[in-house]
Amino acid sequence: MGRSGYTCIRYTMCTSNVLVWLVACGVLGIGVWLRLAYGGYATMLPGYSALSADSLCIIAGMITFFVAFFGCCGSWFQNRCLLILYVTLVGTIFTMEVTAGTLAFVYRDDVKGTLKNEFKLGIKQIGRAHV
Repeated sequence: MGRSGYTCIRYTMCTSNVLVWLVACGVLGIGVWLRLAYGGYATMLPGYSALSADSLCIIAGMITFFVAFFGCCGSWFQNRCLLILYVTLVGTIFTMEVTAGTLAFVYRDDVKGTLKNEFKLGIKQIGRAHV
């Protein structure tokens, strides 16, 4: 018997998820490197230390790692539960990104003012620490 179109889609989905998984490992590695090498600069926004570059890279890398893993395993093993979980997670992440972008656009003046004040405060704190 010949291969069906489903097999081609299955291999394509698995290959693309492996590539996304490798990128997620890279982002996770960059986050860990930032945490270890530049720990002092991680708190440029003192009031929002969880939003530092290293924390965001680690969180984004872990989430992407698990989502790509579910997609790859679901397509490779033809597991309906993992594929439904994968589609649900991707849809939820997309919805959250659109919502965050919309809120950032609507409240851009407030975000701009808050970031400006927090960066000034963070720079002053870092300047005092290195003197």
